[in-house]
Amino acid sequence: MIAERVPLKRYFCADREHILDTRLNPRVYEWNKDIEVDELWNDFHDKFEGVQGQCAESDLDKVVLMPKEQDKKQKQEQGVIYAVYDGQQRFITVSIFLAVIRDAFGELSKRSSVGLSEDDATFRETCMEQSDETAKLLCPKKVGKPDVFRILVKDRDSKFLSAILKGPVVSPSTQVSFKFRSCRL
Repeated sequence: MIAERVPLKRYFCADREHILDTRLNPRVYEWNKDIEVDELWNDFHDKFEGVQGQCAESDLDKVVLMPKEQDKKQKQEQGVIYAVYDGQQRFITVSIFLAVIRDAFGELSKRSSVGLSEDDATFRETCMEQSDETAKLLCPKKVGKPDVFRILVKDRDSKFLSAILKGPVVSPSTQVSFKFRSCRL
């Protein structure tokens, strides 16, 4: 096995190059918001904070992925599926972060348009575009093929995560700080 550092954007890009399957992992999703989730959120903040106008590349510490056996048709329909042996909690948590960000941009784009300046209208349009682009990271589209989520989870986690990934999860009671210091669902 060859180990390499891979930027996060490689796993969460808009194509179907990587579909992550956590179903073989014996653990279910069990991260605690006040401990592991906050720590990962703050790690992202720390990586992005020092970069002016650009996203810093980030990795997910150590993850272990193995390509799954697939026939040609499966690869064409779903993309390359990787079994996640280590990193499942981080991948699921990043998916939840992306869903909240997608929905926050979606909510910002729906604000009242009465009396909007040209800059405000442009801002709303940009928010909608960002919402759409973020949605593609969670559920990469393929022309003429059924939708698939970026991450495949155990049946026990499936309802919970599917609802979040399909969205929207943002409501008036949801707070998202774009300074990356707080996230409350």
